[in-house]
Amino acid sequence: MERFCRDLISKTPAYTSRGTAIKSTRRGTSLGIIRYADDFVLIHPQLNTILLLEKELDKFLSPIGLQLSKRKTQITHSLNLPQKEYGPHPTFSNNPGFNFLGFNFRQYPTVHRSMKDTRGKKLGFRLLILPTKANQLKHQAKLHKIILIILIILIILIILIILTNS
Repeated sequence: MERFCRDLISKTPAYTSRGTAIKSTRRGTSLGIIRYADDFVLIHPQLNTILLLEKELDKFLSPIGLQLSKRKTQITHSLNLPQKEYGPHPTFSNNPGFNFLGFNFRQYPTVHRSMKDTRGKKLGFRLLILPTKANQLKHQAKLHKIILIILIILIILIILIILTNS
């Protein structure tokens, strides 16, 4: 699948934000693919390329009996919401960032502790990877149970100490 995506991107014309064409040998390097079992994330700076990949991956997966899950597939920006110029799309998410393997990945605008590009220039955002809200709530519930058990044990110990002293 990775090879298919990179080959598809290298054949598709792409341009920088200044409008200059990107060489076909460099286009595949701009694609980030994160995969774990049957879940994957595609990261690319251009929305048109992501939309093309979504359409072509459906065609690529159908001969082997697989398809992209409409419920789990979402297109989102990690810092800003999708641009309105592309119009409504069924997989656009209303929230920036994405959840993957129990973690939320999102970029936040910042001034002081900004990430830097390869040349050392500040980019104006910082990437935060945090547990999802659901996982945070599960963890808090476990901690709550542990604290309650410790409190009960302490109360029992105090009662035993009082009874033995009297």
